[in-house]
Amino acid sequence: CQSVKNALNNVKNFAPDRTEVFRLVGLYYWLNGNQNKAAKWWSMSLREGERLKSCAELARTYLEIGKRLIEERSRIHELNGTKADDYILKARALSEEMDIQLNLS
Repeated sequence: CQSVKNALNNVKNFAPDRTEVFRLVGLYYWLNGNQNKAAKWWSMSLREGERLKSCAELARTYLEIGKRLIEERSRIHELNGTKADDYILKARALSEEMDIQLNLS
């Protein structure tokens, strides 16, 4: 929890890391069972990634969201009107476009 606070404090003044930090904060909340807060942070990560045009981090965020929403224990099946499978497809398309490797399994 303290690491989350420290990371959020650091990105107040350093925009390039915001997309990644917001994604990781979402993952933190997801793993701690707070799916609604996770969804809020992932939405922020998506907005920030699109605003900053940080394609690599945006692809990782798409993938993280897709993988989590498709889990059996997920109470959320879509985020911002987009389903899990669509997020995985977006991640795949961005990673191919940029020629980067993502763990799509």
